[in-house]
Order: sequence, then structure tokens, then C-alpha cells
Amino acid sequence: MKKQEFQALFRESKGRGNKGAVIYGYKQLINDIASTQDYPGWFNQISLNMMICGLKSAGFKFNRHNAKTFDIIWDILSDWLPDYGAQGIANSLLALDQMGLRWSNFDNDLQEKLLDSVSNNVEHFNAQDIANSLLALDQMGLRWSNFDDGLQAKLLDSVSRNVERFNAQGIANSLLALDQMGLR
Repeated sequence: MKKQEFQALFRESKGRGNKGAVIYGYKQLINDIASTQDYPGWFNQISLNMMICGLKSAGFKFNRHNAKTFDIIWDILSDWLPDYGAQGIANSLLALDQMGLRWSNFDNDLQEKLLDSVSNNVEHFNAQDIANSLLALDQMGLRWSNFDDGLQAKLLDSVSRNVERFNAQGIANSLLALDQMGLR
């Protein structure tokens, strides 16, 4: 797939076009990456984030029929997570949650890499990033006790640092997530 085709897919995922064709196009790219064990030259962490968000926007859901596709997405995500930025990890977590994924759907290695990526980026989270990340992690089934002391401190510091920039929804989402995760 060429970069221009990929960008057109992403635009179409946001519009009112044929969502089935969008999902098919993304699945074709995912399968091409899996079969060649290589990424197109233009593919990077931004492309991965766009693909995950585009799949979500097109209505792609996690279920047993899509399990193989998600296994490939895990592999791709695993490769790119060390280079992910704050907005990328926040948006991807939210999109994966909205596709119906739960923390237990990820293998232990990917769980560790996701938490490492959150930990490495949390200091750069803006108000929306921290609110979306906390909400997504909560809705995927994580509890406060799943985070080590260092990550707990970083998450609370990020909330504190951004508290004046939260909008009403960000405040509500953050407080709800922290409460449901068992922060006392």
C-alpha cells in the first residue's frame, strides 16, 4: 500500500463512506506487514496510531472472528511502542478500549510494553492525554494495584500538573477512572 492510499483510508474512516471497505483496506495492510515481516518505508508510529484510530472510527471491534488480525496488530504495536509519543499512546489506548479490548486480551509482554510506554510518556501528557489514558486503562480492566509505585506517582503527578487545564469532561473522566481503579 502506498502512503497516499493509507492517508485516503484514514480520511474515509472519519467520513460517511463505506466502513467495510476501510476495514478491508486496513486488514490488507496488516496482512501485508505480517506476510513480509517488514513495514512500508513511510510507516512509523504516527501511521500506526492513525491505523488503530482509523479502525476504531470505521467500527472495527475485537471479537473471536478478528482475533488473528489483533494478534498481528499486537506484534506491530509491540515493535513501535518504544518510539511512541505521549499523544500516540493516549490515543491508541483509547481507541483499543473503544474497540472492546480488555487488559486480559493482551499478552504479558505487550501489557508490560504498554505500561512502560505510559510510564515513559506520562510526564509529557497534556490534560486530555492523561484523562483519556486513565479512562482507557480503567475501562480495559486495570486497577490501581496493577501499577508499580513509580507509575502511580507519575500518574498522580500528571493529574496534578494538568488539573488547571482539565475541562469538565476531563475532570469527570479522571476522577471516575481513579475511583473505579481503586485509588483511595
